[in-house]
Amino acid sequence: MVKLLLLKEGKSVLVIDEFNNDSASNTASGLINPVTGRRVVTTWMAEELLPFAWNEYNKFNKLFRSQFIIRKNILVFPSATDLQQAFDKRMNEGNGYIYASPLSKEELYGYFNFPFDVMQIAPCYLIDVPDLIKSWRIILKSETY
Repeated sequence: MVKLLLLKEGKSVLVIDEFNNDSASNTASGLINPVTGRRVVTTWMAEELLPFAWNEYNKFNKLFRSQFIIRKNILVFPSATDLQQAFDKRMNEGNGYIYASPLSKEELYGYFNFPFDVMQIAPCYLIDVPDLIKSWRIILKSETY
């Protein structure tokens, strides 16, 4: 992505890459989550970064004719009173990323055992990093971008 953006700006770029099958980028996936930490705070610049990430990754979807970003909201099961209180506080303050779960406790009890409420963080995005890197390698080697 950076190379493409730099090339669009007329900059020259040299890519140095050594494939490592066990690298974090090849064994994990990317999650973009606007809420973080035990204090349940909004990630810095989330209001700007989430729309930017969605738009930019969707450009890759079109460029590579693939699906690298999908919306996957997170259900959160606070495990302690202080976490439940933190979620309640942020939701009552109007945090635009924290909601009550769209699923009822009854629907979830068959799958999860949880002592407190269930919250939802939305939107969250899941990035298929290994597939994106694989696609980028093909494009960069072919120089057709």
